Amino acid sequence: MKLYLTALAAATLLFGCKRATLMDKVNESQLKTYFANTILKRPDAVIDTFRLTAVDALTEADGYSYLSGFLHKKLRHKTDDLSAANAKYDKYDRLEQQLQGNPFGASLRKVYSDIVEEERDKLGTLLNDINLINADIKMVDSLRDKATSKQPMAYLSKSFYQIKRADFSTERDTAFIVLNKDFNIITLKDYVNNLPHHKLSSGVVIDVEE
Repeated sequence: MKLYLTALAAATLLFGCKRATLMDKVNESQLKTYFANTILKRPDAVIDTFRLTAVDALTEADGYSYLSGFLHKKLRHKTDDLSAANAKYDKYDRLEQQLQGNPFGASLRKVYSDIVEEERDKLGTLLNDINLINADIKMVDSLRDKATSKQPMAYLSKSFYQIKRADFSTERDTAFIVLNKDFNIITLKDYVNNLPHHKLSSGVVIDVEE
């Protein structure tokens, strides 16, 4: 039992030293400035507290997992757009049919006909986009499953912050900021775009603001 506890203590100490070493390499002041200017972007708020709490390695598999989630989010948006376009198409197609044979509704029927044509084209585009995104999800998930390297491609810093607003109310949360292998700040987009074979056939733009 004593030997087990000694080994456990040694492992805990080793892990703690490794974690502390990673945190020591991060410039907390730069994180705070980046957070204030790029993430927070609220001139009415004052940062009371900003404290680096952890630094975790991001592997290739982590990047593909993020990219897969991002694509699923895009897919939901496209599916919602498809439902809206389909409902609009059905509505104006029905209105156009109701005016068929009515000589007094010719001009209005032309308006409805143009809307129907526009929505038909939109439906075709959305269906094509959805098929391409689904293909990308399948590709990215396959790459994630094959990514076995544990070598970090980047790091994720986590910092506790508290801000005070002009009305004296406060807000506490965690700020997540990505760092490259040299511990310089990069965007999530930069990290994902550095993944091997990250090219997407759907042409979806990886927008860090999403």
